[in-house]
Amino acid sequence: MTGKKIRLIHLVEDLKIGGLERVVETLADRLDRSKYDVSIWCLAGGGAIADKITRKGHDLQILNLKTYHNPINILSLALRLRRHKVKVLHAHGYYASTMGRLAALLARVPIVLSHVHTVGMQLNRRNLWVERILGLTTDRVICCSEAVRDFMVSRAGIDRQRTVVIYNGVTCPRPLSRSVQEDKDNLVRIHISASLVENKGHRYLFEAFARIVQHHPNAMLSVAGDGPLKSDLLKYANDLGIGNRVEFLGLVDDIWPVVAITDICVLASVDREGLGIALIEAMCQGKPVIGTRVGGITEIIEDGVNGYLVPPKNVEALAGRLGTLINGKTARQRMGKAGYAKFREKFDANIMIGRIENAYDTLVAKKARVRYSVLYLHNSVNIGGGEQSLLNLWRNLNPDRYRLHLLIPSRGPLVEEARPLGMEVHYCQVPQLRPKNLVSISKTLATLSRICWHERIDIIHSYSPRNNVLSAVIGRAMGIPVIWHERNLVFGKETDISRRLWFLPNGIICNSKAVAERFRLSSGIPDRVRVALNGVDGKRFSPGDPPEAILKAYGLEGKRVVGLVSNLGGRKNPDFLLEAAPTILNRCPDVVFLFVGGEFSEDDKGRKQELTQRAESLGLRGHVVFTGFIPDPSGLIRTFDVGVAVTEREACSRAILEIMATGKPTVGFDTGGNPELIDDGVTGVLVSVGDISAFADAVCRILENKGMKQRMGRTARERMERCFDVKVNAKRTEAIYEGLVLQARKESL
Repeated sequence: MTGKKIRLIHLVEDLKIGGLERVVETLADRLDRSKYDVSIWCLAGGGAIADKITRKGHDLQILNLKTYHNPINILSLALRLRRHKVKVLHAHGYYASTMGRLAALLARVPIVLSHVHTVGMQLNRRNLWVERILGLTTDRVICCSEAVRDFMVSRAGIDRQRTVVIYNGVTCPRPLSRSVQEDKDNLVRIHISASLVENKGHRYLFEAFARIVQHHPNAMLSVAGDGPLKSDLLKYANDLGIGNRVEFLGLVDDIWPVVAITDICVLASVDREGLGIALIEAMCQGKPVIGTRVGGITEIIEDGVNGYLVPPKNVEALAGRLGTLINGKTARQRMGKAGYAKFREKFDANIMIGRIENAYDTLVAKKARVRYSVLYLHNSVNIGGGEQSLLNLWRNLNPDRYRLHLLIPSRGPLVEEARPLGMEVHYCQVPQLRPKNLVSISKTLATLSRICWHERIDIIHSYSPRNNVLSAVIGRAMGIPVIWHERNLVFGKETDISRRLWFLPNGIICNSKAVAERFRLSSGIPDRVRVALNGVDGKRFSPGDPPEAILKAYGLEGKRVVGLVSNLGGRKNPDFLLEAAPTILNRCPDVVFLFVGGEFSEDDKGRKQELTQRAESLGLRGHVVFTGFIPDPSGLIRTFDVGVAVTEREACSRAILEIMATGKPTVGFDTGGNPELIDDGVTGVLVSVGDISAFADAVCRILENKGMKQRMGRTARERMERCFDVKVNAKRTEAIYEGLVLQARKESL
């Protein structure tokens, strides 16, 4: 189950238009085809979504197995699963999950997942017993909401440990705009996307809308969907006198143009709703939503924030909330923005895909019973930016897949943070690589080889030049893949040992493209050099108001803050911000310059006092604050209006990523890896190294333009989530590990 694509089948009853079907379409489009060989099997028939998937070139097959009550059908499906050597069966909905799991038992499919897309499902007692028994053979029950999980645990008796909540995700196109003509029409457009069945509550919406049009003749209602109640609902609309104000659209293949011209989206479900993907589609286009307090709808709508919740079947409450939004254009805009933010946080397709792929990977690793031992070689016992990146990696590597070891000179803060993560720590001093240290070097090699032998190390991951050389020696001798992790730039006359010996390790991970350029040869950068940018914990570093206690503690109340996150060492160049401060204060006299960081090494002793005196000489008293070392600077970064990065030799600045994650713009030098992090003019501003005038002007322009500051900060957060999240970094690193181990095994055959 490792070393080649995983044969994965999505099993459904059919693929007409609906929430389940759209999720399957998204999975077909977005799953990593380099890892998974994906097919979609429809048991009973096709449908509109099936046709779309086929047109996109995906493998979709209709099996014409219309009932699971016939044992021949179950046997036929089992034989098909065996013939196609299916490793993962992902079944959607009760019908496909029941038939699929029975067949998977006969076919001995290694991994089986059941995806539940609705709550209730009108299951009778026999259905619930079937679900409970089959649940014992299911590796994971994916629930599209907490409401669905609560139902499956309490009513179907599924072990909660086997369940996982993964919200349905939507691939959001660029927000579409109304046409000029549509704006001139001055209509308020209400919309519902739902199957025309009793549970979706169309009758109650129609009754509420009939009350609305009495006071708002400019209101229109569009209805997307089809179903058995179509003729009844057409008649009911006419009976209520709103037939000319209600537009029945039928099945809509492309819903986005409809949502684009909509002002309010509604889902009036009566007694069950797994999640409500139509509401998510509306939120991703910045529309306010109204829904009933049913099932997973309450997990989408935060009442009064991104929309309104009303009791099911309550026509008066529904009409009241519709009237409130029709009358309140400002409220619609505010709720639309809040809805879009919640969509990006919870319901983006990328999030769903990532979590589902993680479920697959976790189960594959567990079933394969392969667990790799990784030995990290590191010299620093203190925690700086590089060590924070290491800790983030260790926290996010799959614990079912990797057993982690650390070789370090002595105890210290890094060890204290590593042990709770399950890290096995070994101590050994690594001497400088000089002839006079030959005896010590030999002892270190002996210790390293003993650890690799006893702990059955599969990968050595080294983090400093002297460790690099020793790890390469042991790796070659014992046939263990070796990775060098390069995190620094090399300037001037410094000797770049790693570049000279680039051919020794199996792989070299660089934390930026700028670092990878160190290894460029006449023929280009060697294939063994990979880039895995640093990651930041987006939960810990997130947008929000700064804590009042911090504002008071540092005297920042009513002030605008220009912040630097860095140790005070000379290499980090904090002096530059002090030099630029007087120029900034001339234009923005209420600014406080916040230096977050302390004296990191022995060489830095006395730097705080030196910088304080320099601030005094520049007339900055009352405008400069030195916080010292802060283990968790996230609260302080929230006080920033603008973050700055003034190091001239930064490969991949964690500080910039933390500032971006907190939703703040950054002004930095156009050097090293900074251009890979800061999108100039979009998430911040890049200036030439040492140009005080340009630097000060960029900071002031952002401070003076609130709209620019907010836009850059919002875009910075989105860019961080997409490119620099710790999970993205861990996933890239895992892929490198897997590739190296597989390559080593091939070479050993």
